[in-house]
Amino acid sequence: MKLPVYARAKVREVWIVDLTADLIEVHLEPGREGYRRVRKVGRGGVLSPSAMKSLKLRVSEILG
Repeated sequence: MKLPVYARAKVREVWIVDLTADLIEVHLEPGREGYRRVRKVGRGGVLSPSAMKSLKLRVSEILG
């Protein structure tokens, strides 16, 4: 429910930690209808926030 609100507010990037699916959803490219691009990254993946490209975060460390 909050994602469309964030997209309309032009929040550039939203991460959702999905413990049930054991992955992180990265929502990018906000628009009026929501986010245009969604990337799902599971354990073994590495993520970098778009505002801090040099920061590398392992999904397994975030998921615990």
